[in-house]
Amino acid sequence: MRRCYLPKIDTLNYAGYTPAMTLRLCVLGLVVSLSTSLAYAQCDKEAVYIKGRVIAPGASFESYHEVLQLDELRLVAYGYTGSTGEFEIPAQPPGKYYVVVRIDGFKDYRERIDISGCEAVYDLFVYMTHEEEPVPQVILDFTGEVNEVVDVSELKRQFPAKAVSEFRRARAERLKAEPDAARKRLEKLLREFPDFYEARNELGSVYLEAKRFREAEGEYNKARDLRPSSAAPWVSLGSLYVQEAEAAADSDQGKGDVLLLQGDIGVILDDARNVLARAVKIKPDAAFAYYLLGIAEVRERNTAKGEEHLKKSLEIESKLRWARLALANLYIKQGRLKDALAQFDAYLTEYKKMANTPEVQQVRAKVAEQLAKANP
Repeated sequence: MRRCYLPKIDTLNYAGYTPAMTLRLCVLGLVVSLSTSLAYAQCDKEAVYIKGRVIAPGASFESYHEVLQLDELRLVAYGYTGSTGEFEIPAQPPGKYYVVVRIDGFKDYRERIDISGCEAVYDLFVYMTHEEEPVPQVILDFTGEVNEVVDVSELKRQFPAKAVSEFRRARAERLKAEPDAARKRLEKLLREFPDFYEARNELGSVYLEAKRFREAEGEYNKARDLRPSSAAPWVSLGSLYVQEAEAAADSDQGKGDVLLLQGDIGVILDDARNVLARAVKIKPDAAFAYYLLGIAEVRERNTAKGEEHLKKSLEIESKLRWARLALANLYIKQGRLKDALAQFDAYLTEYKKMANTPEVQQVRAKVAEQLAKANP
């Protein structure tokens, strides 16, 4: 039974204060306490969205700037600044996340926030400060839709605290665009703890960003063996094979340094399709996996399947803008100029001030001109 404690007061010296009032105050305290408990019980939110404004003195907002929401290094959601720096990120499950903003000429902004409260909206003002030498961009892992949370407390139950600390330091180094330091730390860590799944995935991504395809493949395969029920290594492998095939195709055209025969490219794309099919079987709403499947099928001239997969990726995630441009390019190759214009128009409506917006506008104008000539 909960007891009610009130300060001892001399009723003779405190005019009007009686034992009856003490009882009423006690009851009132219990009611307030019960109401507060009920409020907390009812305040659990399924999702919370972040909104606010980026303040960067002297920065131009003529082009949109991305505001990223990450679970450690995995991208889970993103938004774009408006003409005055305001932004909004789509709702995500409550939890602890990082918010990252990068603007040329300013220090990277990275803040850990907790959106586990009772409010449906988390307000955040981002203050950017100038830097003399901009930090190089980090290639982000866009397979973040797999949404695997790296629970540090769980890691500490599996591995010594020093090992977990080394893993977190490697992640921080990768985020700060220090891939060599991150690689060396992860390689050393895995020699001692070869079953460290999260470190395997991380090292695979470091290798992939350096275009060390075989080393990346090895790490992702080991991660897959450690956790076969996870879609993350499968999506990562699919991304690796698609990137490798694209690099080989560029080399064939004199643009890259990866030399392979055309038949080898077909084998790589077969591998991509196989692992991505496994990924969507594990996680049917993996939009990025469908996007990669679409790219692989189009590259192999299976245009009908490619179109189907690209549309599926947009059906799951309408803001997957790369899929929209891929569809537009496919339609241009097929001579479906009206369909291409529809994709470009949808892109330009949603992304008016992206860095590539002028280029998209130029291509759109050329397609419109061709369509006008074909239908005078």
